[in-house]
This record gives sequence, C-alpha cells and structure tokens, in this order.
Amino acid sequence: MSTQSKIRKHKIYSALSWLIALFPLRVRWLFRFYGCDKDHPMGQDYGPTYDALIRPLKYKRFRFLEIGIGGYGDYPGGKSLLAWQSYFPFAEIVAADLHDKSGIATPRVKIEMCDQSDADALIRLAKSNGPFDLIIDDGSHINAHQILTFKTLFPYLNDGGIFVVEDVQTSYWRDDHWDGGARGTPEFRDSCMHYFLELANHLNHAEFKDLAEADAELLPFARSIKSIAFVHNLIIIRKGANDRPSNLVRRDAAPARDAA
Repeated sequence: MSTQSKIRKHKIYSALSWLIALFPLRVRWLFRFYGCDKDHPMGQDYGPTYDALIRPLKYKRFRFLEIGIGGYGDYPGGKSLLAWQSYFPFAEIVAADLHDKSGIATPRVKIEMCDQSDADALIRLAKSNGPFDLIIDDGSHINAHQILTFKTLFPYLNDGGIFVVEDVQTSYWRDDHWDGGARGTPEFRDSCMHYFLELANHLNHAEFKDLAEADAELLPFARSIKSIAFVHNLIIIRKGANDRPSNLVRRDAAPARDAA
C-alpha cells in the first residue's frame, strides 16, 4: 500500500472516530484495533494503565499533547492518534514530531513539527498550543530528551493535569543509540528513571531535616507535584500543590492525649 493510500485510510478512520468516541469503549481495545504498540503482543502493555488513568477525562473538554507520532519510511504513523480520537469526543488534540507528519492532520488533530531536544522549540510549541491537561512523551526515548521535555513542558501543564513518560526502559540500555546504562553506573545516574526516582524522593521535602540537602533544581518541581507513579516502562506525574507541612510538626503541635 502506498503512502498516499495509507494516509487516505487514516483519514477515513479519523472521520469515523467522532462517532466511535461517543461509545464507552476501553482505550486498550482501540489501541489493538488500530495496531498501536501501546497495547500490542509485540509492543507494550500500557492499555490497562491508560484505561484507569484517562477514564475520568473520557467526555470532558480538555487539551492534550502527544510528543511522537511514529512512522518510518513510507508509513506515516499516527496509530495512537486514531485511538485518542476514537476515545475522546471533545478533546483538543495536538501532536508533535521531529518529521513532517502534516499529511495525517485532521479537523480533530493539529500536527506540529518539533525537535524535543530543543528547549526553545518545545517552549514555542507550548506557547502556541497550551496550556495542556494531559501530556504524553512518546518521542525519541532518549533519556536526555525525556528529561528536557519534562522540565520544559511541565510549567505548561495545568494544575490537576497528568504528564506521562513512555518507554523508560531505555534508562537501562547503553549502546550506539541509547544513552542509559546499568544501575549503579554513571550513565544510569544521568537516566530518566534516576531523575524521576530522585524527584520522587523530593515529594517528601517537608520531612527533610534540612532543606539544604534538597536538590535546588528538583525542589520547585516537587512542590508542584501531587504524585509520581512508576509502572513497567511508564512514569506518571500528577500536577498539584505539594505544600503540606511535615507530619512531625503536626504531631508535635497536637495536644497530648491522656494515658489510657
């Protein structure tokens, strides 16, 4: 099938997606129907996680950004975009890719070119299309890019919003292409997983005996994060104020109870 034929097929599915999205289908079924590797026997097993994560957004109006459209050679990609369109009837969907994928843009999906290794390009993307309620990084899977994308785009995520980093298995891979490494190595200390593990520690910043021990770069992010969840090859960050005082302070301030 030629590239143009694949694009026509994509647009036919896109035209039907609004009707499909009105039905309470599980997104994992849509991933499999469209052959998306987010839930695929030869890909990842993200379907159950996404089903639970995005169900509250199903019929809401919100703005969604996905980094990375997929597609190689004469294949235009966009299988996940078909799934998102077929799941969310009212979402404003923006997708960005290093390569020109404008051929699969639809009335329901805006396509932008963006190099996620370029912070200025990410800022332009966010300022033109944000702020967002859901951001998914399914881009290059290069650790340095994943970290930069989070640090740059997180300020453009609304309070209560969700940021997902996919395919973090590359944190443990080191070869001519991947920039991770085995646990305990300097390469792993520069990885996406290590970054978010340290950020997760900083969610408990109120319990640090001395804030001087906190990382000055991580602390501002931690103060704006309600939770970080780690699933196999996924990291899920929920944005929200994290300013509750230490449990030790509250316990010391509580009136003593009479002994039984």
